[in-house]
Amino acid sequence: MQAPKFYLGKRLSYSENLCSVRYVGEVKGTKGQWLGVEWDDPTRGKHSGEHEGVRYFECLNKQPTAASFVRPTRVFDPPRNFIEALREKYASDIPNLKESGIQSMFVTTAPLANKPIVISGKEVEEVGFDKIRKQLAELDALRIVLLDHLRISRPVTDGIARSWNGEGSYDVRDRQWEIKQTCPKITDLDLSYNVFEDWREVASICEELPALKSLRVSGNRFRIVELSAQERTHFTVVFQNIKTLSLEDTLLNWSDISSLALLFSSLTNLSLANNALDSIVSTPLPETLTTLSLEGNNFTTLSSLSSLTILPNLTSLILKQNSISSITPSNTPASSLSLPTFPSLTYLDISSNNLSSWTPINLLPHMFPRLSSLRLSSNPLFNSLTTPDGRSLTADDGYMLAIARLPNVKTLNYSVVTEKERLNSELWYLSLITSSLSLVAGFAEKEKEVKGSHPRYEELVAEYGDRSLTKKDDVGDTGINPNSLAARLVRMTFRFARHCQAEPEEEVETFTLEIPKQTAVYTVLGLVGKQLNLRPLELRLVWETNGMDLAAEMEALGLDDSDFENDSDSDADVDTSSRSIDDVNTALEALTLDRGSRKKERKGVREVVILHGTRAIGSWVEGEAAEIRVELVK
Repeated sequence: MQAPKFYLGKRLSYSENLCSVRYVGEVKGTKGQWLGVEWDDPTRGKHSGEHEGVRYFECLNKQPTAASFVRPTRVFDPPRNFIEALREKYASDIPNLKESGIQSMFVTTAPLANKPIVISGKEVEEVGFDKIRKQLAELDALRIVLLDHLRISRPVTDGIARSWNGEGSYDVRDRQWEIKQTCPKITDLDLSYNVFEDWREVASICEELPALKSLRVSGNRFRIVELSAQERTHFTVVFQNIKTLSLEDTLLNWSDISSLALLFSSLTNLSLANNALDSIVSTPLPETLTTLSLEGNNFTTLSSLSSLTILPNLTSLILKQNSISSITPSNTPASSLSLPTFPSLTYLDISSNNLSSWTPINLLPHMFPRLSSLRLSSNPLFNSLTTPDGRSLTADDGYMLAIARLPNVKTLNYSVVTEKERLNSELWYLSLITSSLSLVAGFAEKEKEVKGSHPRYEELVAEYGDRSLTKKDDVGDTGINPNSLAARLVRMTFRFARHCQAEPEEEVETFTLEIPKQTAVYTVLGLVGKQLNLRPLELRLVWETNGMDLAAEMEALGLDDSDFENDSDSDADVDTSSRSIDDVNTALEALTLDRGSRKKERKGVREVVILHGTRAIGSWVEGEAAEIRVELVK
């Protein structure tokens, strides 16, 4: 019996818009037959398969506008076979340059015929129609072929199907090996968004391409993917050289995906983006996989991917644009001892998800012990960061906190993490933890809770010392343990001088930062510029200290080192300079009497201009605290 013209799962195209037939029959309140179709573009329809309260069919895509009713008499776009599409794309009589990807400039007017065309300083090659036609017509030399959105189908004949199942040989009428004769060198083939219904249609094309390494069949909504045992054996040989497979936007379930992927014995890269997947069952994937993309699906937890841990060679996992908000479901406690472990994974992309706390980030080193490269951007977490005292933090601050929490990550959001960035990030992170602990000092349970939310605290203390102050008896008169982080920081109070303000009547602005002594001056300028909303290189830093600049005072009095005797035990002769000891003593006495008044006038005897450069700030200032005047460079 001849198959009906329309049947469930039939692929159609109306005005280049692809759809699948989901219903054939009458619709209440109307006359005649209707086709209920699900559009590949879910925004094109008018409903979800329901009309006036009656559900006629279900769509694979759950968006409310994925479906429509159309009349069977409506004319649809005719399908093409592979060779027709190939010649249409690459060897038509009048080439379509936009589709072929060739960018050319044609010169036809006489005045410009012999004049080279220059665009952005580069001469553009003039290519004639004959040359283009020749290039496109060399189908036997094509290696990369893009035949997406060309309405290709290739129904499998009974003769071919029987041969795959060992029931006979190929009939010449069923197979002319036209593809192999026309384009035998294809290594990369894109058959995405066509009108294939049966996976065997794709297999019959690949069977004639022995050099094929990469296959993309995204956007094809297959009606049939089941294969007989004989067909699976045959297709495993057909697909044995293919290393890259794309099944994006096919809306296949995980069992069907697994069944197809296992046909590719050498597969290393698999893309399953936009398939509405929300969990992965234990059905396996090829152990040869190194890269897996699950972008744009509906996963909500990382633990739902636990069945992937059996893949021994998986090094890259792409999970961006999902709905991941935690490691485990909300009703299941996340313990690092019970988490799934990906032993070989080094690259993870969890950008553009729903991560809103640091808890999942803290557990990443336990799940991915070899993780060295991470994408974490565009998560809600970075929109609500604050310090322990409630001050808002920026996304850049969040970047530093992520570095500090992940000790083995060497690349974050495509940026290489330098040793300096890691040092500054970890020191700052440790200071924030210490601030949190100081707010709950004396409350053991609260302190335990704070430390529990920062798993690296003990490790960072062991590395950099305890930031908190210890007993004076243990550390000497300074009250600071010389091995602690506090001893490596300088508390800098910055004062933006009044005369440097854009508005003279404004008050002088002051703020305080705790900065590691090894921080470069350029970095300090950047922090100050950010605080004042000014360009760092327009600022000058002046360290003000109350200590007397003895050399400057002596110079003011006309004294130098030669005015004093060497206080050694040698037999050197007594100084016979023109100044007597009495003169020097008189001058120093005058210096002592006059110092107080001049100190009041200058508001600090000693000033040190901190020069721009990579020199550490600790080499400019002394002690654990410093007052810095900020000036605008004129």
